[in-house]
Amino acid sequence: MLEKMKQTVVQKDMESSDTVSLADMKAPDTSSSMMPEIELETNTSFSYGDFAKQYPFLNNIAITTTKTAAADLPAQTVIAQTPGAELDIQRSILFCAFGDIYLGDLQYFYQVHIFKKLFNVDKFTSQSLEEK
Repeated sequence: MLEKMKQTVVQKDMESSDTVSLADMKAPDTSSSMMPEIELETNTSFSYGDFAKQYPFLNNIAITTTKTAAADLPAQTVIAQTPGAELDIQRSILFCAFGDIYLGDLQYFYQVHIFKKLFNVDKFTSQSLEEK
């Protein structure tokens, strides 16, 4: 089936002066079946900045959970001098939960929603540096 699609693309390319990309390819006509047409997206690159803007709450949870769990590792290995094979996994999971629930969820809600009401953050952030 893939070879047949490639031949079709080559034939279309020979017939016209336009180049045919993978994004232009469509599935063969299957009007007898009820399959929906699926188009492949060619731009699959990941942008952390776009992700953080689109999902700020999820981004905050990921950061706080990771950083809290990562902070426990040197505490166990360097400060407590625990060998790597004897790391306390239950403690690490507890730190992950703390990073998620307290720092990720509660602190995000407090700093974003409560501070916005207490200090009129929108007015402050819209001012220029000279006005502040």
